Amino acid sequence: MTLTEVVADEVASIGVFRLRLPLLEPFRASHGVESTRELILVKWERGDGYVGWGECPTLTRPTYTAEYTEGAFHLLTSWVVPSLVAGQVELPRGWPMLSSALRTAALDARLRSEDLSLRSYLGATTESVPAGAVLGEVADLDELVRRAEEQVAAGAALLKLKIRPGYDTQPLRAIRIAWPEIAVAADANGSYRTPDDLAGLQDLDLTYLEQPLPVNDLLGHQELCRRGVTVALDESIVDRDAALLSVRLGAAQVFSIKPARVGGVESSREIRDVAVDAGIGLFCGGMLETAVGRATALAVAAMPGFGYPTDLGPSGRYFTRDVAAPVVRDPNGSIPVPGGPGIGVEPEPERLVELTVDERSFTP
Repeated sequence: MTLTEVVADEVASIGVFRLRLPLLEPFRASHGVESTRELILVKWERGDGYVGWGECPTLTRPTYTAEYTEGAFHLLTSWVVPSLVAGQVELPRGWPMLSSALRTAALDARLRSEDLSLRSYLGATTESVPAGAVLGEVADLDELVRRAEEQVAAGAALLKLKIRPGYDTQPLRAIRIAWPEIAVAADANGSYRTPDDLAGLQDLDLTYLEQPLPVNDLLGHQELCRRGVTVALDESIVDRDAALLSVRLGAAQVFSIKPARVGGVESSREIRDVAVDAGIGLFCGGMLETAVGRATALAVAAMPGFGYPTDLGPSGRYFTRDVAAPVVRDPNGSIPVPGGPGIGVEPEPERLVELTVDERSFTP
């Protein structure tokens, strides 16, 4: 389902909301620190009254990818959305999260009009998905272990640590010593330069090592695979073609699919198909989304082929109060996948007003 097809459904209005959510604590990774969560929600209203929502979970600065929230808001409000309501579909190259927000909002509205859930639309085969817990950088190792203990007690099926050069073997060993039986992974966000820089991690029995090298270094990732490292590619897998190239090179055993980062749920499904055909493992990554983005990603995580625990944790790990009904773990530690029409959630009106720092609305 393309945006061109959806625009033909007669767009009544498109709203663009820039939100600022306080985080319970700063989240640290190799690409920077997020102290508050600024992102964008898109509201798509059809002529028949059905409304859909999509999320653009860009970061405040372009340190994870080239997209960032201020730039995305400017593009959406100065060019992309005005063009859409005028009947012209023009999306900027290199801004998949922006494009995903529009595609998801439009698809959500259409699915609601058909009383069909996104979960069903994607062919999901489960109503809940096992969840891991992502741990940001914490200097005090005792505090890191305490936080990990909280997540294990809450039912986390895997512990993943954000690492970088200079913060890797010691914290990973601390977690591994505390829980020798639990699955442990590490995410470097491309912060290491060469395969040799990672030699110290190979005896830690990691379930996978996520994006250890820069985005374009597929040959370096290929070399790590040859050395016996279970490589999970994240930022390198931007679309179906990138997935196919990785498969041909033997550069990964696992893919992380983040629906927003790859341009939406349709692109996610294409990458999933490549992975399943090649025997590549899958998990659905997280972007510190609100419940709107998490609901969308959970439907992807519930598709066949996603065998590793998702990074999508409960809202309460990051926000005092989410913009919509919070994502929660069930008693078994899994995350239920919304089953209502469309993505299955929508912002609470009062909370949306509280969190919005800028908004624009466009009509034909």
